Amino acid sequence: MLLPQGRTIGQDVAIEAETGSTTADVSLDNLIDEDHAIAVLESDEDDAAVIACGEFGGSDDGDGVFVIGLREVEGSGYAGIAYLASPDTSGALTDVSIFVAEGLPSEREQE
Repeated sequence: MLLPQGRTIGQDVAIEAETGSTTADVSLDNLIDEDHAIAVLESDEDDAAVIACGEFGGSDDGDGVFVIGLREVEGSGYAGIAYLASPDTSGALTDVSIFVAEGLPSEREQE
């Protein structure tokens, strides 16, 4: 994950998001067809805690893009989404973009 950098701009009440991206050497179809999940780690340390996660599941509209929700893990305060897409027509790779923020209202808080 990339921590926000630079000078603070905009409204004081805005919730800053953290981002990360990579290209995985696996097809999007394989990720969807088999049981997979995304785990977001607190840092790149070997013993880093998982702060958010989400299982692959949802609607497939056939556009080569899949978005999943990432829920908070063990009170970390972080939640967000993962955006997955096939970067080319071969379908052998998957671009993965993660967006998480601390302080988003949880499902429990909205009830």
